[in-house]
Amino acid sequence: MPGIIQKIKARKGGERVLFVLDQYCYKDIPLKQVAHIMSALKAAEVIMTLNVGNLTTYLSNRASNRKAVQNIGLDTYIPWDELKYLKAEQKREWRRIMQRYLAHGIKCETGAKFITLFFVKPFGENTWSYWLIHLNE
Repeated sequence: MPGIIQKIKARKGGERVLFVLDQYCYKDIPLKQVAHIMSALKAAEVIMTLNVGNLTTYLSNRASNRKAVQNIGLDTYIPWDELKYLKAEQKREWRRIMQRYLAHGIKCETGAKFITLFFVKPFGENTWSYWLIHLNE
C-alpha cells in the first residue's frame, strides 16, 4: 500500500484516484487499509463490494462466526449480546437492523465523509445480496 500511495502522490494529475476493491472474503482488505487510503490521499474515492447477505446469514455470537467480521474491522459495531434476541424477536427486521450497524461501522472505520450503498440482488436460486459501496470525502 505505501508504494501505491507514493506513486499516486507523485503523479502530475494530483491525488485524485478511484480504488475498486472486492471484499468478497472479508479478509483481503481490512477497513483500516481503506481508512489509510482515504486519509493519505486528498481526493481518493473507494468503490468496494461486500457480500452482506452471506455475512448476515451466518452472523452469530460464536468465535468461528465472528472471525469474518473481525477480519475487516467491524466486530465492535455489532451488538453481539443482542443478536440472539433480535433474530428471535425481530424475525422480519433483524437483517435490516444488522445492515444499519454494518453500514455505520464501514463509514466510521474508513473515515469517509460520505457513504453510498447500492444493493445488488442476483436473480435465481441464490438470494444473498451484495453491497456496492461508494466512499468519498
